[in-house]
Amino acid sequence: MCHVYWDIMKESVGLAGKAEDVGFEYGCILGERARSAVRTFEKTCRERGYDPDILARKRLRFEEIVSGLAPWWIEEYRGFARAIDVDEERFSTYQAVRDVSPGFLTGCTSYIVRSSDSMLIHKNRDFTVGPQSLFVKQIEGTYGYIGSVEAGNTGTAYFLNEKGLCCVSNTGSPTNDLAPAGITEHLVMRLLAETCSDCDEALDMIRSVVSDGIFTSASFGVIFLIADRESAMVVEATRSSMEFAQISENAARANLFLLQGMKEQEGEISEKREQSSVQRLARCSQRIAENGMSLRRAQEISRDAKGEFPLCGERTVSAMNVLLPADPGIPPAVWYCAGSPRYSCYIPVSSRSHSVPRFCADGSLWEISRSLQERNIRIDHAEWDARMLEISKQEYSEELCSAYADDVYTYMKAEADVS
Repeated sequence: MCHVYWDIMKESVGLAGKAEDVGFEYGCILGERARSAVRTFEKTCRERGYDPDILARKRLRFEEIVSGLAPWWIEEYRGFARAIDVDEERFSTYQAVRDVSPGFLTGCTSYIVRSSDSMLIHKNRDFTVGPQSLFVKQIEGTYGYIGSVEAGNTGTAYFLNEKGLCCVSNTGSPTNDLAPAGITEHLVMRLLAETCSDCDEALDMIRSVVSDGIFTSASFGVIFLIADRESAMVVEATRSSMEFAQISENAARANLFLLQGMKEQEGEISEKREQSSVQRLARCSQRIAENGMSLRRAQEISRDAKGEFPLCGERTVSAMNVLLPADPGIPPAVWYCAGSPRYSCYIPVSSRSHSVPRFCADGSLWEISRSLQERNIRIDHAEWDARMLEISKQEYSEELCSAYADDVYTYMKAEADVS
């Protein structure tokens, strides 16, 4: 039996239980948004002339890998497909083949800032524009985690799990080291969230996935920024190669490999793509080096729209800050932004929480934010930033977090409706 937590007043949802039940309930929550994502994927495949037989072989290889690595995913797909009324093979193909998105000049920008009493991890996610979902998930026998990704994708673009492990990922440099089939970066991230308790275990898992040749990243490598309460590292990887480095102070990443061994693996980089990554990396590194780095500053930086290739651009679809206190007695916390940080507000979620607001899980808040962005209606963040400090001082009580989230939703919806 899947336990879906409903609070009639606050409309909170969380997912915990058997894999197939969790998949079904999550599919019910996302509904048409997930179904539309599958249809769009299939339309793109047809337009690009993808051979159905090749797609089928990729799906079969993917299912073979997943059956040995994380068999509960297959069970979840079964429930999810049933909920959105999509054939299981079609849904599995959508999970298996993630190399159909057009190449963008902009990309994700992420960083880690270390201090004596905490670790701050941030990511601005640039991706295909579409509804984003925030969720809390715990399938039986795995670690629970807070994650977010586009509707329909069963991986995660960033996470904080119950053990205090956090990870974000960026598209890396172009590479010729291609895999015909395997698990994508979002599913690698999910694997880390569900099975790893610290940075060392996460590094071992990535190393295993790469050495086994079961990681696929289309025509680009991947950059992982990983942190727990005590340590942090960057991992750069392709299908068959990886390097890592410990992070002792601050570190930022855009979309090019920086570790020497991986730079030698780079394929051809277009001039504009290189300029985009270099400019965003320089801007981000400059901003996080300024004095007084804090959670509030992190949220301000995430709204930075200066330059030809801004940190917060047209395709910035979500953002997340994770605060990891060094004191084990203080719970970590997530601040999640559905949509562009310039046109949305961050929502707090304590690591102790078993649920998130339904409007975050089902993509509703993201759609409101996108509506504001399309009409260039900016959010007045001053009040929300001030309340944010009060919530952090009270260690993210669920009551305060819920009230804050409800107020944000009411405010943003009113702005969208009035305007």
